Amino acid sequence: MSAPASDGKLNQIDELLFFAVGAMEWTQDHNVILPREILESDLFSFKQESVARGARWVSITEKLNQVKTFCFHFKDKRAVRDRWVLLQKKYNAMMHQEETASGISMDDLSEIDVLLKELVGKEESLNEVGDAQSRKQKEDKSKAEDIRHRALERYSETKKRKSTENGNECEEKPRRQRRSARTEPLIDFMQEKVKTERELRQQELDLRGVEQEQNQQAVFTNLNASGRIGPTTLGSHYTGHDHDGQVTLSSGVQQWTVPYTGDYTIEAIAAAGGYDRHTNSIQYRGRGARMIGTFGLNKGEVIQILVGQEGGINTRYYSSGGGGGTFVVRGANTPLIITGGGGGVNRARSRHEGCDASTNTTGNPGYKSWSGGSNGHGAQTADDGYS
Repeated sequence: MSAPASDGKLNQIDELLFFAVGAMEWTQDHNVILPREILESDLFSFKQESVARGARWVSITEKLNQVKTFCFHFKDKRAVRDRWVLLQKKYNAMMHQEETASGISMDDLSEIDVLLKELVGKEESLNEVGDAQSRKQKEDKSKAEDIRHRALERYSETKKRKSTENGNECEEKPRRQRRSARTEPLIDFMQEKVKTERELRQQELDLRGVEQEQNQQAVFTNLNASGRIGPTTLGSHYTGHDHDGQVTLSSGVQQWTVPYTGDYTIEAIAAAGGYDRHTNSIQYRGRGARMIGTFGLNKGEVIQILVGQEGGINTRYYSSGGGGGTFVVRGANTPLIITGGGGGVNRARSRHEGCDASTNTTGNPGYKSWSGGSNGHGAQTADDGYS
């Protein structure tokens, strides 16, 4: 169905609406709604020219444009902010005039006066807090600069400064003194200098300690061991790493002493199964599981780590060994993370998805017909009697 032809009246209505929208006139109702929105948005809880305050101005502008009873038509937040500045100036001028004329503040305030009074007070309080923080930062900076300056000054400069602080002129009278009397000021100066340098070094050490705690990273490996025999020595695998000197080895289990108290993210990856060199089935062997978690550890406690080793490689046309699981426990035997190893394969020419590690208590078979281990027990023997 086609629309009826326009007789020109619609165009006139559109023009009237355009002029009505474009020419917004501020009324007392508009002036009341604006501070209401500002008060509700909690605008003056954020610093001037901050990103958060800018976002609040945008939100206020959008809410005012949505008011249906009284038409607001703002293109951006700048117009709203300019209107607030104008209302604020008028309010301050009015209050100053009334207090000057009568000597007391007026009690019969209108709604807009109450709103403006509240908002102006909030903004002034925020500015006072900001000024106090700025003064404190300047004082702290001045003290730090004074400490650094004293640490670098020469003995003569220190003597002159102390004389000036005591209100005396720095004068040296040419008189003979005993050696102990002449060296006493020098000793005082050196003691003060050493104390200042010690404080600076301690501050640097504290900062380095915090950085070291946050950046602590330890990577544990199977120490190049494979098959069913665990590692017998740490060697130099961790030399130069963050956990150098924190690890011992006992019966193939690595024992790590926690250096700092805090939350540690632990990622454990189990080993892949063995493969058959005759058919080069390395790409089809089972893959080990990977798990990650965050745990609260205490300084000095011992974490036991058993890193899974790659399954034995088939060299005699027998079934290859399954990959070893990775165990991370605290204390004697409290598990944190345990991941299962992948299954071994023999003469495989395609991937069997079931041979990868699972999250169940029963292991998957390395090959379709051979069952995996369950509930802590080893896998069944292969069909030909070899496991």
